[in-house]
Amino acid sequence: MFATFAGSWRFEELSAGTTKAAFTYAFALRQPLQLFSALEKYILAHNVRGCLRDLKATLEQQL
Repeated sequence: MFATFAGSWRFEELSAGTTKAAFTYAFALRQPLQLFSALEKYILAHNVRGCLRDLKATLEQQL
């Protein structure tokens, strides 16, 4: 599906006990899937938001 994919996590402490987490990614689809890149971008963004929500919930339960 992907010709290339790269991603990185960034964590920034905002205050004691509060951290901002961000996931940045870039990708290119293989031919002929490039026709669906807008759809795939939407799906990946939705999935990443879900992962960030799950990460937040898990970490907050551990406090």
